Amino acid sequence: MGYRGAGSRRRPAARGGRGPVAILVHWLASNAWTLGQQHVLGRIVEREATALDVVAPPPPARAPKPGQEPVSRRGLPSQP
Repeated sequence: MGYRGAGSRRRPAARGGRGPVAILVHWLASNAWTLGQQHVLGRIVEREATALDVVAPPPPARAPKPGQEPVSRRGLPSQP
């Protein structure tokens, strides 16, 4: 190692050396990987749903419609 001069020391990553660039590269690579996974899995799920021709039934109603008389759990109209 030769003489580098007074102000030419390497700075550690924690003090602003290559840390910010490394974090940016990591962030970009991670986001690209995640988007790629979502794209691939979305295509697989779409292809399977189309192949099975699955149509989800509507969820059962949990509350009576406006103006409708409430019904007990046994299926009989409620008593006033």
